Amino acid sequence: MLTYHAFYMPLLENIGSVDRVFIPITDENHHTLLVFDTGAAKWTHFNSFRGTSEQTLEYYHKKAIVLVSKTAD
Repeated sequence: MLTYHAFYMPLLENIGSVDRVFIPITDENHHTLLVFDTGAAKWTHFNSFRGTSEQTLEYYHKKAIVLVSKTAD
């Protein structure tokens, strides 16, 4: 099993050598994409459900925020 350290340390050690980091998020039957722009130090969350319902958008946005907060520590 891949540990947290084994997964994230190579990413963190090399993050300055890439323009963007793409992180797919899967939740049951829906997929979204979280992108970190290393130059701008900005997160963007891409979600195909945008515009369909405010409740759906809020649900996936909260999941993206949790993921970002876990990587910020």
